[in-house]
Amino acid sequence: MPAGAGWTESMSDLAEAWLCAEGDLCYDANYDFIDSTEPNMINIEDMAFYLSEYYIAERDAAFAEEYYGYFAGGLGSVAAVYSTEPNGIAERYSYDAYGSVSITDPNGQPLDESDVGNPYMFTGRRYDAGSKLYYYRARYYNPKLGVFHSRDPLGYIDSMNLYAYCGNNPVNFVDPGGETYEIIHPGGSQIPRPAVTKEEHYNRNNLNTWRPNTVEEAKRLGWRKLSGAKDNYHQQGQGNENNQKWVSPSGKCEVVYDSTGQNIVTDPVNMGTYNFFPDTEPMNHLNYDVLPYIRWGNSPDDPTKWYQRILGTY
Repeated sequence: MPAGAGWTESMSDLAEAWLCAEGDLCYDANYDFIDSTEPNMINIEDMAFYLSEYYIAERDAAFAEEYYGYFAGGLGSVAAVYSTEPNGIAERYSYDAYGSVSITDPNGQPLDESDVGNPYMFTGRRYDAGSKLYYYRARYYNPKLGVFHSRDPLGYIDSMNLYAYCGNNPVNFVDPGGETYEIIHPGGSQIPRPAVTKEEHYNRNNLNTWRPNTVEEAKRLGWRKLSGAKDNYHQQGQGNENNQKWVSPSGKCEVVYDSTGQNIVTDPVNMGTYNFFPDTEPMNHLNYDVLPYIRWGNSPDDPTKWYQRILGTY
């Protein structure tokens, strides 16, 4: 797009679009893998997004040699806009925790709004400078107040507060569609949403019926003791430091014993749960077992917070 012009509003106006992939992975708008290439800008036939729809660059059909592109931060927020004419940083962006933006020119001078007409800012969402609201597809978001302007269309799936943004934790979550928030890794990549519903996750415990009564019985039946980090998540709270986690030969049933090996631990923080997939299938185990635990805990009675479930500290 030409310097000083407004950003193109429809994909039909674009001659080409790019995907910048920090390395060599390229995806189309449906997240389908396209090609491998050298670590530079590549052009594809249609609008391209990096994984979770974080918009990367565009070129205006009428000015095929001039375009602007983006550098993204950890939440997918636009950190800077760069230009080919002249080559270099055109604008920089910084945000408070809830997305209020400060814009500066290449010399660090503050701007009231984007001089290059860039509408994409906090978490890659479109910002309206007039209303100072972000468009999150399902509804509009007010960064000054840290709330959406309308109720969550999905109801109480994330919170009892139907207007809250990311459960009032905008540092670790994003909400790309304005309906339900998602966890973000410290490095910035999005953790996939759990592959099961909350109800299916909690009901899994009805399947965890095979639990040897003691450690000795578990050994005799061919169960496997886990150690290290896999034990830590079942050793939370005072008096649980020496709990032992064992899994069945299939890797699906779990049981946690206290330090004596004679008693099964059943409290909602440290209890054993059923695995839909064993740890020998790491990606399925992550999506069907680990992520639901991080998001919802072991049961409705689990008092831990999501970050405690990541760190194993309660």
